Amino acid sequence: MDSPMLSSPALGLRPKRSLRMEHAIVDANKLIHQSKYKEAYDLYSRVLDAKSHPVAYLNRAVCLLGTGQPHLAVNDAQRAYIMAQSIIDACRGDGEINDHVRRFDHYILEYTEECGNALSRGDTWCRSSSAAFQSGHRTFKLTRMTLLTEEVEEVAGKKKTMPPVVDLKCKALFRLVEALSRCGRGPAYTALQILDDVLDANSSDTTKYALLPFVYNELKALYKTVENKLLNDLMEGKLSTADRQLTLSRFGLLDSSQYGFSKRKSDRDLLNNCILTVDTNSIAQYDDKIGVPIALVAVQDVFEGMALFTESLPFAVSTAKTTDKSELATVCDTCCADLQMSSPFVLRVLIEELKQAEAKRTARRNARTARREAGATSSPAHRRTTAVDGSSESPPLASTNEADNNDDDSGSDHEWDSEASSGETETCSDNSVPDTPHRGRPTNRPGIFETADIQVCRSGNEKKRENFSFCSVDCYELAKATYHDSICGSYLEDYLRQSIITASEDPRLPSVDAQRLHLLLLVRVLGWAYATSTDPIDLPVVHLLMASPRFGPLKDGASIPWSYHNNVVRPFQIFQAMDGRGDAPKSVVNPDYSDGRVINTIIALIQRHVTTADKILWFKTYDEEGYHEQTFPYADKPGLEDGDENVVFGRLHPLCDLVPLAAMPEEANVELVDIGDGRIICLPLFATNDEPCLKKGTKLLLRDATPRLATLTERTNYGRKEDYGEGGTMMDVDHEEDILEEEPEEEYSGYVEEESYGANEEMDAFADEDDE
Repeated sequence: MDSPMLSSPALGLRPKRSLRMEHAIVDANKLIHQSKYKEAYDLYSRVLDAKSHPVAYLNRAVCLLGTGQPHLAVNDAQRAYIMAQSIIDACRGDGEINDHVRRFDHYILEYTEECGNALSRGDTWCRSSSAAFQSGHRTFKLTRMTLLTEEVEEVAGKKKTMPPVVDLKCKALFRLVEALSRCGRGPAYTALQILDDVLDANSSDTTKYALLPFVYNELKALYKTVENKLLNDLMEGKLSTADRQLTLSRFGLLDSSQYGFSKRKSDRDLLNNCILTVDTNSIAQYDDKIGVPIALVAVQDVFEGMALFTESLPFAVSTAKTTDKSELATVCDTCCADLQMSSPFVLRVLIEELKQAEAKRTARRNARTARREAGATSSPAHRRTTAVDGSSESPPLASTNEADNNDDDSGSDHEWDSEASSGETETCSDNSVPDTPHRGRPTNRPGIFETADIQVCRSGNEKKRENFSFCSVDCYELAKATYHDSICGSYLEDYLRQSIITASEDPRLPSVDAQRLHLLLLVRVLGWAYATSTDPIDLPVVHLLMASPRFGPLKDGASIPWSYHNNVVRPFQIFQAMDGRGDAPKSVVNPDYSDGRVINTIIALIQRHVTTADKILWFKTYDEEGYHEQTFPYADKPGLEDGDENVVFGRLHPLCDLVPLAAMPEEANVELVDIGDGRIICLPLFATNDEPCLKKGTKLLLRDATPRLATLTERTNYGRKEDYGEGGTMMDVDHEEDILEEEPEEEYSGYVEEESYGANEEMDAFADEDDE
């Protein structure tokens, strides 16, 4: 008889009791049995607010099925599956044992004991399924709300035990497929593919990890049910050509009622606080004096040349691939400006990387040598010896320090499983949070960048490096303050740029490039929330997008495309990559992070507000030292050829979107200007010369939603003043007239302050002597 996969002994758990939580889950189970899904959902949610309990996610998915919200049930079933898989991986030695895994295992064992007590009492909810499942499935064991303490069957003449954690995983899989089958034909097609993979793997698996016969049979019956429904729709001619394309693309159309957070954020104080969070120098704010809806107005008289607000947010992304470790990224990761770096500068970066890598290898070799020498001189009575004498090529023990864990041969490339539902996202364990030294630390940047304008982050090792370039220190610091530290070292952006996404000719669905841009922008939003430990829906950028007067409430909008991979799997992978491989993601531990309502709302806002283009706006050049030389529109780039047709750019302007468009061009009183350094400013417009200013309280109206490119004069007046240090200069170019302008140097006055030569120190020394 195989030993049960009870992970408590292996994980070293201490016996604990949380009876109040277990009793709350049992009470919620009773409510489900009575078909009181709303009350049960609220009770499960209160449990999850206190503890991240796998069973609460598992059975809350049943509540969502009962209330007709299968899209949200998919998220809960996915989380329960990931939790169970993390315990199984830890027991098999394939995953890391951490505090999250220990807690999940402890909760499962406690709930299993509680289920045994309920069975002994004869509670009816233990022996029947919920009416939320299809009638043909209500007799299945996988639809019950209990976890099996010990299910023994004859398998090939041997007795086999089904541990509670495996029971949890199988029931989560059943709920996941059941929910997907109700999300539309496209997601139902995805459900068939998931079950097909599981059943095929089980038929070829003769090990002790194979499914028990009753589990296999019930999953097979579920597969037949979903398959027959799809075949009936096809055979009866219910599907049009567009619907067939939608099905094959594995997308469904999510109704606006499923958005979750569909109400507009119209609180004036909240919105003004968001504006000040984004731009502390804003002289425009929301006011309700104009009427309903509230509008963005000037808070003081605005004269010519005054900027009402400045938007500088890191929501410009591109599909430009940056995986070549021998080259530097040529697009700013924050503002998407094109960067022309001189060959000597690039060479200096690569040489510096080689020097740092060699220095690390030398330090590790010296550390290993020192440990071996220390071990050789230690007392034999306190020393364990191995049967085979170890050599310098032997891998270090698991108990060695951090330097050994980052050895040369530890940086093998990990392949992402883009279709994985078990949370086995392959990211580099060397870059997990918070123990990794490669996580957005200043030591990632060679010393040559300390005084340069261009900033490069090359996290990783020689075999696999990330490639982030930033056009300026300001863009780098903006990225660091928002999303960059959350994704640095995870190779997440490169993965999303190359991930395989099903294409479709259906006009209701975004293109492949558009899907990638949406996911990259989702990374920026979730990365910002992760870095600041903020619920994503409470970020200022989300409030600004939801309050835009150019669009109506989300609940009044059209249906949005929804798919299992883009709306469920990819967001989970994003959080897992941020946490690092082996640790439970925040999306599992904290239900606020990847709640289906949150993810669907943010994706809907991105799809509604994103501006897509295939052109770069600005072009910047740098000298051999990495100092910025010139900035001009990309269309004026010397020797410009047709750019890479495969590169697409996506941008969000949350603060700019707060300004409504004028009904008539002559009614416009402000315009948006892109000044080329990652910022957009709002400037006043005057219809006649008789207007001295925009009066306080004037409602702002835009002439054009697309920002225009700033002129040389505007870039000089509103651009950031770059400091090049002593003896440095700042140059800009007027490409039309080919005139170089250089800042005048200060004249030498001949006056030298005494303290610069240490006069004060000498006087202090004399004073000390006098005191003596």
